[in-house]
Amino acid sequence: MDCTTQIEGNKGIVKLNGRFTFDAAAPFKIYTNAVLSDPKIAELHLDFSEVTYMESSALGVLLLLREKAEIKGVKVVLLKPIPAVQATLDVVRFGKIFEIRG
Repeated sequence: MDCTTQIEGNKGIVKLNGRFTFDAAAPFKIYTNAVLSDPKIAELHLDFSEVTYMESSALGVLLLLREKAEIKGVKVVLLKPIPAVQATLDVVRFGKIFEIRG
């Protein structure tokens, strides 16, 4: 999986591309930690529009990120998941703990 980041005001955006698997956890953490280290960030948006697959280990990584972001007072928002990824998020009811925007 590839990631890119950008900062827009108080919003950090991490755009994900490819398969979100266990192997992608380390690079994902590097990119998200870099964004979270910016003290002006109030929201972290994860753009899932180009994520083609997500395995269960990625769900755990998202939960850990959410915990870390909450400590810093940062809201995590999941953006534009494709139908297959949205189905995975729905099965585990992530819509109850994350804001998911289509």
